[in-house]
This record gives sequence, C-alpha cells and structure tokens, in this order.
Amino acid sequence: MQDDPITPRPAEINAALGAAFDAVACGRELLRNSPAAALSTLDPGGYPYGTVTNLAVMPDGTPVFFGAGLALHVRNILADNRISLVLAPFGVKDLLTNPRMTLVGRAHRIAAGEDVDARAAYLARFPKAKLYLQLPDAMMFRMEVTGVQLSGGPARNASDLTPAALRD
Repeated sequence: MQDDPITPRPAEINAALGAAFDAVACGRELLRNSPAAALSTLDPGGYPYGTVTNLAVMPDGTPVFFGAGLALHVRNILADNRISLVLAPFGVKDLLTNPRMTLVGRAHRIAAGEDVDARAAYLARFPKAKLYLQLPDAMMFRMEVTGVQLSGGPARNASDLTPAALRD
C-alpha cells in the first residue's frame, strides 16, 4: 500500500503556526469511534457522489462498510473503486470546533464467504443490520487507505499523518 497525499500542495504547511496535538491518537480515536462516515464515490461522469454510511473497523484498523447492489454509491464503487471517507462527530452543533479526518483510498468488495470477520465487526456495532445484511444484494467492502488528512480542530492540522500510523 502506498501512502499518497490527498491533495498535492504547491507550498509547505508551516506546522509551527498551529497548536500542538497528538495527531496519531486523535486519528485513531476518530477511526475507532465514528459510527458513521460521509462516503464519496465517483459517478460515471467523473462527478463526486456523496452519501453517508455506517462504519465498522477491523481489529487492524481497516474500515469496513456495507453496501447494497441497488445503491448508486455501490454501483459507482464497482465501476471505479476510488473513494473517500470523512469521519467527524456529526451530532455536534459546530463540526469545525471538533476533530475530523478524511481518508482516501480504494474500496474492495469482500467476497461472500470471506466476509465473516467483517460482518461480525459490523454486526457488533450495528446489531439491527442483521436484517439488511441478509438481502440478496448485500455486500461488504473494506477500504485500503492510501491518504489521510486530519484536522484536530481550530489551529490543529496534521498533513503528515500516514495510513500506517492509524493501524494497530
């Protein structure tokens, strides 16, 4: 897995201008405790298509999520598996005062029969999902994270956080 910057920047970010914080701990906290994420895929015309999804995390830190074959975002993933996930405390009044993180990478469908662990992790977090995981077009996906951008809140940005640092 290659670490890629989310958006190449023409100028260096001066980290000294921001407040110090533990980016790895903050990123891991968001990854482990965010039950939902904003998921963006690419539609056939190349436009971003956003939706929300429930999110579970495997013991090694790999994000996994459910999709149904009828859903537009799943059809987009099957055609072009580049995605991004935005994790944030979506229930708070002012998101910009809280940590949030963007992950970019590729979604990989987990083959039926090989998705037992992913389904178990998903069901542990979302027990009612048992109903829709039984649908005939139900699929589990894992995300291969290749880039990370973390905002720890005002004056706290970490553009040097790597996908490897988020894994256990």
